[in-house]
Amino acid sequence: MKLLVDAQVPGAEACFGPLGQLVRMPGRAIDAEALRDIDGLVIRSITRLDAATIDTAKAQGSPLRFVGTCTIGTDHVDQLALARHGIAFASAPGCNAEAVTDYVLGSLLCLAERQRLAPG
Repeated sequence: MKLLVDAQVPGAEACFGPLGQLVRMPGRAIDAEALRDIDGLVIRSITRLDAATIDTAKAQGSPLRFVGTCTIGTDHVDQLALARHGIAFASAPGCNAEAVTDYVLGSLLCLAERQRLAPG
């Protein structure tokens, strides 16, 4: 199996390397031509995977059968076009929950500290 993974996805070699041949490239450079001989694709929100790209890749004989995004949002992927071609799709809901919690707690601590230091 040949997997194309966005170059900015951390830990891709450890996570996906055992599954087959791993190819890395910048997310903005991923297009129909890049998908020509790719079985699986792992992207971030920077990569726009629209119907034209998917349709062109499949028309050129791409064996693409899985697309995964390392993000919560899915608006950068045309899921209907994937479904038309029988391509499985997965996103990562909840993947930033810990970071959001850290940010909120840090903000609350900062606010509490500022209120203690403010006169009055």
